[in-house]
Amino acid sequence: AQRLKAPDGGGGRRHKRIALILLRIACVFLPGYVHPDEWFQSNEVAAQEVFNYHTEKPWEFTADAPVRSVLSVYFSSQMAYTITVAFKAYIPSSMAADVVTYAPRVMLCAMSFVVDLAVDSCARAVDADATMARTMFASSWVTLVMLVRPFSNAVETCAVALAAFLATHKIKDNRRDYGVRCALIGVIGAIAIFIRITSAVNIAPWALLAVGRELRHSVWAGALGVAGGVVAALGAAIACIVIDTAYYANESVLDVFSIVRQPDTWVITPLNLLRYNSNVDNLAIHGLHVRVLHVFVNGPMMFGPMWLACCFALIRPSKLRDESRGVIAALWGSILLPLAVLSLVPHQEPRFLAPMIIPLCVLSVRARSGTVSSRVRNLKVGRGVGAFWIAFNILMAVVFGILHQGGVVRSARSLASSDFPFAQTSSVNAVFWKTYMPPQSVLAQPLDAVRVKITDIGGADAVTALTRLAALAAPPSAEDVADDPSCAAKIKDTVTILVAPPSAMGELRHVAYAAGLDFTPAAARFGPHVSFDHLPQTFSALAAARTVAEVIDAFVLATYVVTHRT
Repeated sequence: AQRLKAPDGGGGRRHKRIALILLRIACVFLPGYVHPDEWFQSNEVAAQEVFNYHTEKPWEFTADAPVRSVLSVYFSSQMAYTITVAFKAYIPSSMAADVVTYAPRVMLCAMSFVVDLAVDSCARAVDADATMARTMFASSWVTLVMLVRPFSNAVETCAVALAAFLATHKIKDNRRDYGVRCALIGVIGAIAIFIRITSAVNIAPWALLAVGRELRHSVWAGALGVAGGVVAALGAAIACIVIDTAYYANESVLDVFSIVRQPDTWVITPLNLLRYNSNVDNLAIHGLHVRVLHVFVNGPMMFGPMWLACCFALIRPSKLRDESRGVIAALWGSILLPLAVLSLVPHQEPRFLAPMIIPLCVLSVRARSGTVSSRVRNLKVGRGVGAFWIAFNILMAVVFGILHQGGVVRSARSLASSDFPFAQTSSVNAVFWKTYMPPQSVLAQPLDAVRVKITDIGGADAVTALTRLAALAAPPSAEDVADDPSCAAKIKDTVTILVAPPSAMGELRHVAYAAGLDFTPAAARFGPHVSFDHLPQTFSALAAARTVAEVIDAFVLATYVVTHRT
């Protein structure tokens, strides 16, 4: 039966495509803070390497515990920073924090368009509506928020997209490429495994599809494809090992021959990470979850109606044409295989599922396709699903792109701004409480000139927070002055700032009075800001609010000057 054609013409589709492109670019500048890894496994490492800024380098990137490949940092942040160095003469120093924050996002935004190509290629390979599949990808909150942030998951998604594109591009031509396609997928797969070890199961179905394309010609062609892919993957893996070994040994990559000749000194980060994650005690530090969390919570949260549509399609599969069975199998394989493997690990976060957006867009569109009569009959249902899709993605983009921990990065950036009330103070101690860990790279402070010192006490109880604040704001003792007469002047020119949600200040003031600490509200406030880790406090503040100002206080991050009462 004839397919139902889209009612809008080429011009309408073009305008929609341009609007979604502009929307993706605009989302680069959203203030939300999705997860600490978007800073501490990318920007914090790269900013120190490229700009020599003072940052808090995570333990995963130290020589004592090298479980992360420096390649993930390079593709997520360092490449963007390196490019900006070439234009350093044209970038004013006042924009240093903007460069640190937005340069990696702009790079990831550009890289995300590779996924558009992959979705289009996969959709065409199975005769699905490619325009609709691209639209669903471009309008997904995963694309607008997750894939434009410097997560290793975003880089992994781009790598999987490249593999999917290579495996499905011009699949109906049935022309031999003499193993080139398999070799390229081998290189991409090897590099991607060093970026994120889960890339192995995300790319495997596409590698098998590429080998299957060669097998159409002959067994020898298939064998050549396998050999080409394996040799290329091994070569790329050795190159990655050399790069990581040189980085953690603080040597030059140019000493490649010296490194290769000493395999006992090799740093193989995927194996180190695998060993670390195989210990449940290590995973417990990051949080343990039930094994079905991905299936019943994370999947619906990430993909909404697409996840539900594919679950329905899995229960009631449609008929397959012989020429599209291989691609369909690869699409389902790139969902079910990663989902099965990831569900075996008790630490499960929604962003781990990001690469699945490629097959989900294609399969969900294919599940909706049908004859003219069936689609007309279900027109109202289709419109309802479309409205649900739009509402779902707007809600999730607002929550994670704007509201979630939205004041943390902006408050940290303000500490080094010339407009900050204490910009002329020689030293600032900034304590963040009841927030995500604040990034220090946005302060753009050279390693040898640190004026603002950030202390993160996370979700510590009020007594612990008070102890840390009292130690930082304490006046010098007589012994300190006797040992260093200048310390009194130094401490006098030092200010201690507390950055915290106003809703948390009640319990702190309750225990602070006896300790002789005062908290004076500063003018700087940053909103909107919502912490999902402390929602009960937010709800309590809303319930107790009597004025509009008190309602606003529940959704901002405020700054307070900490002083000892005289």
